[in-house]
Amino acid sequence: MTEQASNLSLILVEDEIVYSKMIMYQLSLVHLDDNRELLINHVRSISELEEIKEFIEPEIVLLDLGLPDSSGEDSFHKAQSLFPNAAIIILTGNENSELGAHLIKCGAQDFIIKTEVNQEYLNRAITYTYNRSNNSKKVQSENSLYKLAFDIIPVPALIYNASTSTVIDINHSLIKTENSPQSKEWKTALQSFLSTQSKDFFSISDVIEIQYYVSESKKCLRISQLEGDNYLVQVELANEKGKGST
Repeated sequence: MTEQASNLSLILVEDEIVYSKMIMYQLSLVHLDDNRELLINHVRSISELEEIKEFIEPEIVLLDLGLPDSSGEDSFHKAQSLFPNAAIIILTGNENSELGAHLIKCGAQDFIIKTEVNQEYLNRAITYTYNRSNNSKKVQSENSLYKLAFDIIPVPALIYNASTSTVIDINHSLIKTENSPQSKEWKTALQSFLSTQSKDFFSISDVIEIQYYVSESKKCLRISQLEGDNYLVQVELANEKGKGST
């Protein structure tokens, strides 16, 4: 593993000198998994945090909310705008624990009561925060790849949830059919399938693909199970005559 991949960069944003030294010492005792090193930088204000942005892209920001040039929720939002990809852990006093909980809903990864900080607490919080943030980024990346693959399917397609009977996603090809002559046929075929026979088809757990025909025109709705109750539904309209199902 390269040195860059092994290291974990953290910025401490704290203006109180004595408390900063205590936190820096506690951070120096933190031991990460896989022999990674915790690279620590310290700034005393949002303006200093902005200055360091040119040189460092941290994975974690350990942020005190009460700073010389910012305070409270405003401090969090400024730090978040500077480092949108970093996991932010809030340092807060006992009287601001509710604010810390609120900021988690706003995107902070965790909050720590300043009087409760110790090496073990920091070790657990940093490791947990990094792993959760890393897993979240991985899921987002996988979802982005799925969305890209789904959108480039050349025929109209959607993701349908059989348990809730709802459409949860549509692709670009389907969006483009909205104003086309085939749009009405496609919608009729889809509505007919979903309203009449879909429940029976979806109840068969080993279903891989189904072709469905409407009236005398061949309209194939291909159904492929994705995961759980989610199914990929694609439509192919053909000019040839025929009806029935396979």
